[in-house]
Amino acid sequence: MIDIHCHLLHGVDDGSDDLEGSLDALKLAEEAGFTDIILTPHYIKDYYDNSIENTKDKLKEL
Repeated sequence: MIDIHCHLLHGVDDGSDDLEGSLDALKLAEEAGFTDIILTPHYIKDYYDNSIENTKDKLKEL
Protein backbone atom coordinates (compact mmCIF):
# COMPACT_ATOMS: atom_id res chain seq x y z
CA MET A 1 0.00 0.00 0.00
CA ILE A 2 1.25 3.51 -0.82
CA ASP A 3 0.51 6.71 1.10
CA ILE A 4 0.54 9.52 -1.45
CA HIS A 5 -0.18 12.43 0.93
CA CYS A 6 1.83 12.48 4.12
CA HIS A 7 3.07 15.25 6.43
CA LEU A 8 5.75 13.26 8.21
CA LEU A 9 8.79 15.54 8.21
CA HIS A 10 9.17 16.73 11.77
CA GLY A 11 9.13 20.45 12.46
CA VAL A 12 8.34 21.39 8.86
CA ASP A 13 4.57 21.90 8.74
CA ASP A 14 1.61 20.35 10.54
CA GLY A 15 3.31 16.97 10.83
CA SER A 16 5.27 15.58 13.75
CA ASP A 17 6.83 17.97 16.24
CA ASP A 18 10.03 15.97 16.58
CA LEU A 19 12.06 13.14 15.07
CA GLU A 20 10.76 10.60 17.59
CA GLY A 21 7.17 11.34 16.56
CA SER A 22 8.02 10.87 12.90
CA LEU A 23 9.80 7.59 13.58
CA ASP A 24 6.83 6.35 15.63
CA ALA A 25 4.48 7.25 12.77
CA LEU A 26 6.72 5.44 10.27
CA LYS A 27 6.66 2.31 12.41
CA LEU A 28 2.86 2.44 12.65
CA ALA A 29 2.59 2.92 8.89
CA GLU A 30 4.81 -0.09 8.28
CA GLU A 31 2.77 -2.20 10.71
CA ALA A 32 -0.39 -1.12 8.86
CA GLY A 33 1.04 -2.43 5.60
CA PHE A 34 2.37 0.70 3.92
CA THR A 35 5.35 -0.04 1.69
CA ASP A 36 5.94 3.45 0.29
CA ILE A 37 5.26 6.96 1.55
CA ILE A 38 5.33 10.15 -0.50
CA LEU A 39 6.08 13.11 1.73
CA THR A 40 4.05 16.20 0.84
CA PRO A 41 5.00 19.14 3.06
CA HIS A 42 2.96 22.30 2.67
CA TYR A 43 4.53 25.18 0.78
CA ILE A 44 3.52 28.63 1.89
CA LYS A 45 6.32 31.13 1.34
CA ASP A 46 7.60 32.71 4.56
CA TYR A 47 5.18 30.62 6.67
CA TYR A 48 6.75 27.16 6.89
CA ASP A 49 10.50 26.51 6.94
CA ASN A 50 10.40 23.95 4.15
CA SER A 51 13.12 25.17 1.87
CA ILE A 52 14.70 22.43 -0.21
CA GLU A 53 17.71 22.43 2.14
CA ASN A 54 15.61 22.05 5.30
CA THR A 55 13.39 19.42 3.67
CA LYS A 56 16.43 17.38 2.60
CA ASP A 57 17.97 17.68 6.08
CA LYS A 58 14.79 16.43 7.77
CA LEU A 59 14.51 13.56 5.30
CA LYS A 60 18.12 12.52 5.99
CA GLU A 61 17.35 12.47 9.72
CA LEU A 62 14.54 9.98 9.11
